[in-house]
Amino acid sequence: MFEFTNAVQQMLINTPWWVYILFFYLVFKGFIATRSRVVPFKKLFILPLVLLVLSIYGLLNVLNPSISNISFWALALFLGGALGWFQVHRQELLFDKRSHLVKISGTWSVLFLILIIFISKYYFDYSIAINPDAIHHLWFKLTFLGISGICNGLLLGRLLAYLEKMRKAIHTELSI
Repeated sequence: MFEFTNAVQQMLINTPWWVYILFFYLVFKGFIATRSRVVPFKKLFILPLVLLVLSIYGLLNVLNPSISNISFWALALFLGGALGWFQVHRQELLFDKRSHLVKISGTWSVLFLILIIFISKYYFDYSIAINPDAIHHLWFKLTFLGISGICNGLLLGRLLAYLEKMRKAIHTELSI
């Protein structure tokens, strides 16, 4: 138990200061997402696209971009996308097509997803930093690819569902 506590303490001490700032910023954004709000539609693209680029970077540069790795990641991406799609399709959304605004219901799922992505990215990057051979273990690869694919799929599936719902929606006047 002492070794684990010491390892966690060393990990936290050696974490760069900007990681803590990023963490608190993301948690803040996650808490904002728990309440209904009106947002510019283009803001819905930011998180899914940034995290997709980071996921593809990890797939191509951290792991060996083999057919099996890409296939497993793509399968996880598809599964996450389906879950994200269905999650948004159950929501009541209002769209201001002239001002490009959308009223989104509050949900805790965004905060949980942000925490899962942040903690898993931190864990995998730290694990690779202290033991570069970890990336060659099958369980490590599958967990890395699975979490990355499912989380990114959830975000992309949500985004695609927003686009589909906006296309079919009637115009509603909204203001920020």
